[in-house]
Amino acid sequence: MFLGFCGSLVVALDILLIPFHGEDDAFHWWILYLVLGWNLLFLNLMPIWGRIRTPNLAYFDRQTGKVGYTFDIPGCEERDEFGNCCFDWRDMKCVLVNQSTDQGGSRAFFPVISHKDIDKYPQTKMTIVVTELAQDPIYCLLFWERLVRFMDNTKPLPDIPEYEGYRYLDPITAEFDTHNHRPEMYWRDMSFKQQTEIYDELYKEACEIDWYNDAPQPEITKPWQRWTPEPERKETLNWKYKAKQLFLQLTCGIP
Repeated sequence: MFLGFCGSLVVALDILLIPFHGEDDAFHWWILYLVLGWNLLFLNLMPIWGRIRTPNLAYFDRQTGKVGYTFDIPGCEERDEFGNCCFDWRDMKCVLVNQSTDQGGSRAFFPVISHKDIDKYPQTKMTIVVTELAQDPIYCLLFWERLVRFMDNTKPLPDIPEYEGYRYLDPITAEFDTHNHRPEMYWRDMSFKQQTEIYDELYKEACEIDWYNDAPQPEITKPWQRWTPEPERKETLNWKYKAKQLFLQLTCGIP
């Protein structure tokens, strides 16, 4: 996307310089074709390229309490229904590290998840990039808290936008939502901007918590009592929205 954006700037500059072009220095159409071609290829073919070679991934199974890997791990003694190596969730650990990044040698925090016996299973090590430049460890703590909460299948799923469309698939969550009188559509009635505002509000509250000494915070089980959706703020699929998305796709390769 960065290359597409820079290429679009070059095209825009070339257009602005058209009045100053000499007779032998016409508009460089090949730059425009190259930028459009790159953005369209990046946008539409990247998902296909990702399927040609199976990536090395780890997945967390809430139902079985297992952590699986799409690649073989020497010494692995258990496999799941997909035939992949897997380990018990309770055997996994998370370590917070602060190390240099590729962005000018700056330092950032990263959560590193691995099997507790890292010497025996070094391939289980995963360094998670929680944000572009996590100079504050709070991002890592929130990531680990969310993962721990997801894997705790004795409790319903946290009430967050990412899980709303799938809550009915989890029996404990579905039963809890029925007794809790949860609206079927809550987060989806909000605009992304309103959801972002709520996230910023909760992030500010999380920064004020002493994660190492304070008692666990009470869960928000009825967010609709705290925040009221504002459907009028949602972006509609009108011609302005479509034109904006098309412009972003062609100039920056943004999906």
